[in-house]
Amino acid sequence: GYVGVDAAVNTMIGRNGYAATVLRPSGKVLIDSELFDAMAEHGFIEKGAAIEVVGISSGQVLVTQCPDQRG
Repeated sequence: GYVGVDAAVNTMIGRNGYAATVLRPSGKVLIDSELFDAMAEHGFIEKGAAIEVVGISSGQVLVTQCPDQRG
């Protein structure tokens, strides 16, 4: 099947935001006041943790937790 992906999502790599929900490993992140479907690249990320976008997969942003930062 076809999955429609907003072309703007591809420009998000390297941007920072916060986990709007717990990512176990998927959930929602807030980047520049906009919610996105996301997946943690490794493990779980707690709600409120600072995140960085590291990639895109199947219409979801792949994120990692920024070290020692919480929102």
